[in-house]
Amino acid sequence: MIVGNGLAGVLALLAHRFEPIRSKALWWFIGVAEVSIFVQVGLGIAVVNSGRPIQQFHAFYGFVAI
Repeated sequence: MIVGNGLAGVLALLAHRFEPIRSKALWWFIGVAEVSIFVQVGLGIAVVNSGRPIQQFHAFYGFVAI
């Protein structure tokens, strides 16, 4: 999730500067990177609901990402 969103951010910055990078593929990549955040938070919620203890900062950073 971190690498994908970081790469999406770098590509978006490059697309701001260089017009050929602006394409539908870039938007799809950004969308997939953003959806990965929700998938990871959903998996975290499933872990919490299973009864396993977690450290509070993991939950904090997951919800801040959303």
